Amino acid sequence: KRDTIPLTVNYQLKLFKKLFEGESKNNIKKWIQEKQKTVLNDEFKPEDLTIRKKISKSPSGYKSDLLHVKIAKKLDLPVGSIVSYIITKGGDSTKLDGIPLSEFKGKWDRKYYWDQNVYPPLCRTLTAAFPEEDWLKYYLPREKKIKKIKHVKL
Repeated sequence: KRDTIPLTVNYQLKLFKKLFEGESKNNIKKWIQEKQKTVLNDEFKPEDLTIRKKISKSPSGYKSDLLHVKIAKKLDLPVGSIVSYIITKGGDSTKLDGIPLSEFKGKWDRKYYWDQNVYPPLCRTLTAAFPEEDWLKYYLPREKKIKKIKHVKL
């Protein structure tokens, strides 16, 4: 798919190779932990993080406020253009935000990328290969919104 980032494709190919070569489940678990740590801490080329989506109609013709459409409007891109962008703020408790690849300065939402772009396809493959294992535990814990409690006088 066009919107699968190159980093994910690279990791998928490496995982398939490990599985086809008979790598042990324990070694694969260690590898997943290493990849998670890498995504959360290391630097990557912007091209490896870039999401690409096509604008199939005029940006004003979209009913919802999709991020790639918002960026296409900002860049004044014509119908049929490919919008290349990087997520800077994930959608946990905030609205999803991103910037065009051309404006990228190095800040990106690492947790969002792991949980939404990189790990889901790996998790699906691992679940099919080793269904007895809990692969969901490699998703990052979500930050919970704390509700304000009203104090009631008794």
